[in-house]
Amino acid sequence: MPRAVSAVIHGVFAQLLIGREALDIENHWNNLCSLVNFFGFAGAEMRAISAIDIALWDLAGQHSGQPIYNLLGGRNRDRIPVYNTCVGYGRYPDYEAWTEGRPGELAQDLLNQGIKAMKIWSFDRFGWTLAGPTEPRGKVAIFGQETAAGVLAHYLRDDDLKRGVAIVEDVRGVTGDKMAIAIEGHARWDLLTAVRIARALEPYNIMWLEEIMPPDNPECFARLKSTTKLPLCQSERVFTRFGFRKFIERNGADIIMPDVSWCGGLTEARKFVFWRIPIVCR
Repeated sequence: MPRAVSAVIHGVFAQLLIGREALDIENHWNNLCSLVNFFGFAGAEMRAISAIDIALWDLAGQHSGQPIYNLLGGRNRDRIPVYNTCVGYGRYPDYEAWTEGRPGELAQDLLNQGIKAMKIWSFDRFGWTLAGPTEPRGKVAIFGQETAAGVLAHYLRDDDLKRGVAIVEDVRGVTGDKMAIAIEGHARWDLLTAVRIARALEPYNIMWLEEIMPPDNPECFARLKSTTKLPLCQSERVFTRFGFRKFIERNGADIIMPDVSWCGGLTEARKFVFWRIPIVCR
């Protein structure tokens, strides 16, 4: 929501930034967060802080003539594995491939490009959408394409559960264990349904199950974790170290994946690395 973020930056934050020292990045973060925390800090406010923070680190890099990774302490490795979020773009119709019966073909194509991990959301289509009460499963386009957002669902039919799993089966059938598979949940399911989905996926060596439930109740994730062998990933809907800390303390996540442009920028994200838990950054 760039216009909302822009409004926060120009209408609220500018007066705390203009004329001040650009390199006081930590102080700027504290000031901006303290201001908006006066009436609730998340949403567009934290995305605005993230945008400003990333810009300030860029200024610091330009000022010192150094890449930002040097300012953050230098490289620990010179390459990392990547995964493909199968939403598609331009001449890469990934979403159509795996939703229209060709997930194994897509996985093989990704392997041919050297990409060894993929993320899909094979159960979303069976939940309630934003279409309204008369067509609870109708398609809704937001931002120019079909949206993954939807209403929390409390029931998944057995045949739909099997159809969601069949997409994973096809990937395994074509690529074996060469392709790692992550399952995105988009916070669409309640605890009982999440348990059913997790148990159905256990035979397929899933890389992680990501945000299968809304993040407002970390205790539900702890209960889910106690029932499944799948690694649980908590991601971009949680803002700042304070939000993620609840999941770690309650043993509700195996992998923390903050979105640096949402969670508070580089200043906040670098504080996560002190936790003894895998961190994956978007």
